[in-house]
Amino acid sequence: GFPWEKPARSLERRARASALVLQPLLNSTLKKCFEFRSELEGKNLPIPPVTGAFSSVRIKAGTVGLNEPPTDRRPYSVVSIEPKVAKDRHYLDQVVLHECLHIAVASNGGDPHGKTFQALAEKLGLDAKYRD
Repeated sequence: GFPWEKPARSLERRARASALVLQPLLNSTLKKCFEFRSELEGKNLPIPPVTGAFSSVRIKAGTVGLNEPPTDRRPYSVVSIEPKVAKDRHYLDQVVLHECLHIAVASNGGDPHGKTFQALAEKLGLDAKYRD
């Protein structure tokens, strides 16, 4: 019994759930978001690289999802989802959809939940209570 065994097993379970559940859900949801965004724009928009993980490390108190855009040192977005969200599949779907909409809208300043976000949210079925 090393003192780090229990935390290590917890990290391993989260990593497995991230790879087997979250990443495929993120990929399929992002694809739908970009299909509708491309339709809205009238042109084919490429889907950027995104990785996702169940983690609460960088998530602010009172929130359950975080989308970190690419940087000059990391050429992909990172989506973090609070692990407790995974207990309810509908809620997980809604949180992932919300974060994917942010990636599809790719706003640079201004209201992150503006007209384009709201239009895509409506079209893709994001519940009204998860739109802000």
